[in-house]
Amino acid sequence: MNNFVRKLHDTKRLRMSLYGKHESLSLADKPDDPAWRWFILNGPHGKRFKWDKNTILPKEKDIQFLDKFIEKRTESDSEFKRKIRDIALLALERENPILIRTAIQVLTIVGSDEDMDLIQQFVESENIDIRNDSKCALFERGVKPKKKYST
Repeated sequence: MNNFVRKLHDTKRLRMSLYGKHESLSLADKPDDPAWRWFILNGPHGKRFKWDKNTILPKEKDIQFLDKFIEKRTESDSEFKRKIRDIALLALERENPILIRTAIQVLTIVGSDEDMDLIQQFVESENIDIRNDSKCALFERGVKPKKKYST
């Protein structure tokens, strides 16, 4: 392995570790499914995901890095986007905040316009991280959060 490839590999490994401890694979509906394993165990998504450019490596936003990662993975598995979208939609129904945040982050890339309506419901979440992720996801997709009007 030449030095450039080794540095690139080390950078990717460092990048993945920046996203914090991931949840237990026991939360997966199908623990043996590679898409579920990626969603729960691997990055670049999760607890320490940042929406701005104030990250250590590389000089792009985490959402851009996630997009590139998903595109690369889709090259070897044409169904990867569909699989992780389905998983993310299921995760939105869970009570685990990290799974919900991961779902929001992933749906920002692979979700439909209708999925953004689902993300909209988290704008008023009591969990500040979920609330912030949902607002950032909507912003990235060019969707204005709907305001609740009291009657």
